[in-house]
Amino acid sequence: MSKIAQLYWPILQSVQAGRTSPKDQLAYVVNSLAWSADALDRTTPTGRPIPQRMIQARNVLRDCGLVENIGRGKWLITPEGRDIASKEELLDLISEKKPDRRKLRGKGGARGNQLPRRSLPQPVVAPALDVSDWRLGLLQRIGRLTVRQFGTMCTDLFKAIGFKSVAVSEPVSRGVVHGQGSLQVGLASFAVSFRLHKTTGVVSREDILSFRGSMVGRAVRGIYVSTSSFTDGAIQESSRPGAPAISLVDGKELCDQLMQNRIGVQMVKSGAADLEFFRNL
Repeated sequence: MSKIAQLYWPILQSVQAGRTSPKDQLAYVVNSLAWSADALDRTTPTGRPIPQRMIQARNVLRDCGLVENIGRGKWLITPEGRDIASKEELLDLISEKKPDRRKLRGKGGARGNQLPRRSLPQPVVAPALDVSDWRLGLLQRIGRLTVRQFGTMCTDLFKAIGFKSVAVSEPVSRGVVHGQGSLQVGLASFAVSFRLHKTTGVVSREDILSFRGSMVGRAVRGIYVSTSSFTDGAIQESSRPGAPAISLVDGKELCDQLMQNRIGVQMVKSGAADLEFFRNL
């Protein structure tokens, strides 16, 4: 077995156990393989070999669809990776899925030592958004939804909160869908516009201004839901005096609301995503 191949199983085990950072995974692997400190500190002209092998092994697991990098140096297990129960099963799967570099070079595919990367869902966590592990898992699941499915999920949430006559439009741009609903407060009822934004980047002040412009003549208040976070300018613009108020819901708050209203979340599993719910969207 190659020096890199011996790392596949302990790395996968570490991610299965919730070790999301490369540093924690390295500690797990060192303990699993009973490596010494000397082995870790040993260097070559190109650097320390063990961390380099960890990177290469983790990338093979990623290319085989067993782990995912969701940004900020965090790695999560995929449904396929969670199902792997033994070292032998893992090695067999990798031997089937791992691209043959020699064949790729012979066919004019990847150059040199580069492997073609499997197309993975884009992460939905922006660098500025600090969330716990269960929320990261839920946001990862939301990131796999189409924009239309995302709109359906948010519609279910708004109805659970108490909105009436909730309706969403077809996607109006990349990752964005608009919605409309009414909210009853005592004897009064008022119209509310929604912008639902499935994105990997932070929402800017310009995004808030654009949404407010679309509200004219439609609603007296707005709600902007993002799977990411908002810039300081966006937060200030949302509550600017003299302008219709816009409530901001970032990825963390979205997860909390889904949890509280039991939409797509299994309460008994500490926030684990309800896979049946997402399959039926």
